[in-house]
Amino acid sequence: MNNQEIRINILSLRNSGYSLRQIAIHLDINVSKVRYWLRKWEDEKRITNKKTGPKNNKITQELKNFVEQETKKIVQ
Repeated sequence: MNNQEIRINILSLRNSGYSLRQIAIHLDINVSKVRYWLRKWEDEKRITNKKTGPKNNKITQELKNFVEQETKKIVQ
């Protein structure tokens, strides 16, 4: 799983009602990483690194659809 997939999963799990700790355990990452990316999402609406991300890193409809699909898979 690459970094962007992890970040998408963080958002999906959080939208499904998982706590920060539950997300960290589920994805086998540190709680601080979960908190960091959720803050980035809330503040800047991005899931990419500013320096290494694509120039147009706005959330596209395709990405929104992907997050919704992943959330539905996790909830079921």
